[in-house]
Amino acid sequence: MRLETKREDVLRSFVAAGLLASALAAPRPGAAASQDVECLIEPQRVVRLSTAVEGVLESVEVDRGDRVKQGQIVATLESGAERASRDVARERASHRGNLAEADARVRFAERELARLSKLREQNVVAERLLDEATTNLERATADLEAAREEVRLAQIELAQAEAELERRRVRSPIDGVVTRRLLHPGEYVESSEVLEIAQIDPLRVEALLPAPLRGRIRPGSEAVVTTTSLPEGSHVARVTAVDPVIDAASGTFGVRLELPNGGDSLAPGLACRARFDDRVEDTAARLAPPAAPRP
Repeated sequence: MRLETKREDVLRSFVAAGLLASALAAPRPGAAASQDVECLIEPQRVVRLSTAVEGVLESVEVDRGDRVKQGQIVATLESGAERASRDVARERASHRGNLAEADARVRFAERELARLSKLREQNVVAERLLDEATTNLERATADLEAAREEVRLAQIELAQAEAELERRRVRSPIDGVVTRRLLHPGEYVESSEVLEIAQIDPLRVEALLPAPLRGRIRPGSEAVVTTTSLPEGSHVARVTAVDPVIDAASGTFGVRLELPNGGDSLAPGLACRARFDDRVEDTAARLAPPAAPRP
């Protein structure tokens, strides 16, 4: 919320200083609709990471300026007891002795019932022996199902132990760069943030446009963004969001653009100018590197 307020204050200060005066002028008849406005380049996302549970911080794997990948473990809490519980559950889940024994008893009972059934057809054995064999098979089948259920419960306990251990790990939800490291190993984590990570490819561009352009700029529109400080250069960005409400005080509305940043050539925080032009596609073509000749 503080970042959004700061961004809006800076942009609206441009308006107060008259930097949008030319943009508010009506275009000449027959001229292409174009507007050149001030903008700010920001990270696409800033994520402040904390842990899912309380505990003592065991390790922080990254530091300020390090690049991280989505899903990478960046910090862990002390988890010796949780690892031990996981190992016990894994051992139980891998134990198949009772299951194998119960399965062998079922196969034996099936063979015994089949043998006595043939003898009963020849009136060689009593009906009572056949009934006992049938009952033995039913009991063996019930024991086998109980052994299978025991294995299933052990697997559930293992999954629960793995989930509990995972809750003590902090993973990055995005590809990005570490901008702040707030805690160190040995510190107690309760509701504190551990790290701050910023996604800088693509970047986000925030601009304020004059109200007369409200119906012309739509998601998918393109603009040429030129940085006004080092490193200088022009880049094509695409509109991703247009504010539905116009600010009455300045007569402007907000526009958000997405700016590719391959190679991290641009740094968040740069001031820039964005030109919205009907001929932006021609401008983008001029900015693109020449195609390699075909062999």
